[in-house]
Amino acid sequence: MSGSAKATLVRTLLANGTLLTGKKCTINGTVKRVRSLKQNYFLAFNDGSHHSHIQVVVPTCSLESKIHNGDVLKIEGHLAMSEGGQQEVEFVAQRVVKMSGSSESFPLSNSHKMSLDMIRRHPHLQSRADYFQSMTRLRSAAEWAMHEFFQKHNFVKISTPVITSNDCEGAGECFLINSAVQTDKTKEKPSV
Repeated sequence: MSGSAKATLVRTLLANGTLLTGKKCTINGTVKRVRSLKQNYFLAFNDGSHHSHIQVVVPTCSLESKIHNGDVLKIEGHLAMSEGGQQEVEFVAQRVVKMSGSSESFPLSNSHKMSLDMIRRHPHLQSRADYFQSMTRLRSAAEWAMHEFFQKHNFVKISTPVITSNDCEGAGECFLINSAVQTDKTKEKPSV
């Protein structure tokens, strides 16, 4: 396989699993969970294109270093019918390239259930948490549906500046917004 092969989306593999069985391809994504059994690693692997993960089977002899939760990998291999009963297909790795590594202390490990407060303490990792990925997909679909509806009905989308009465660290004193009505200077300032 060439190093510049275009990656196949996990969504495509899961949707067309039985049709793509045996086809060689490349997938890129993040390791959600790792199980090590005898001569293989079993990875729950996702690229963010689907809410479900695909199981990747990696022979331990083909690895240069240990795989951890949160590692970003490029995996070359093929799709095969799963021998286990939990999934229809699995991806059998032939070559694994670690694009970005994490450590055993990766905060979003599967060793225990993470609370939302704990995940919020690591904002740079929120996009890797299932809950936040689902919320992002939902928000994207809702925004697209609204955008499509308004486009269909000949509305024009504009982004207006936000005017708020919130005062952040005294910044409200820097700007004064006057109303269209002339007020007497002795009277109280008009509120926004």
